[in-house]
Amino acid sequence: MFPMNIKKYISEWTIKFLKNKDILQKNIVSIENSSEGSDRFKVNYKDKVMTCISSESIGNFPFLPSFGKDEFIWITTINSKENFESLVKNWEIISNYKNSAICFINPFSALDAKWIVKPYTHNLISDNSSLKLGLKAMYDTVEETTIEDFKLRASLS
Repeated sequence: MFPMNIKKYISEWTIKFLKNKDILQKNIVSIENSSEGSDRFKVNYKDKVMTCISSESIGNFPFLPSFGKDEFIWITTINSKENFESLVKNWEIISNYKNSAICFINPFSALDAKWIVKPYTHNLISDNSSLKLGLKAMYDTVEETTIEDFKLRASLS
């Protein structure tokens, strides 16, 4: 058996989370791997298709230009300082994607294991002057981690 990599771990965590979230509504029809890479999969709901991206680092969201502004996009990444700073730095870009959601995780956190933001919606209801402070409050609900610590705690290669 080969050791799991971090993207696969994040993908499996995301699939379990989305299935659990849908346990009562039963809107998920199927989940399929994407031909675009092992860090992507599609969740087919009764009324929509959502592309999920798993990444330990979101950087400047280099994958976003391949999506339309109305496509359903779910991004799962680790709750690291670098990813938080990337979110704030690229807020203007990501908040233009109407149906995007970003899930920051640390399954090993003694606090909550995840926090989720929907940038487009958040942008509609938040004040730009307090954006970073509001996002930081959500970020602080999950213990910060690093890629190295995440790999170590998950026993990944």
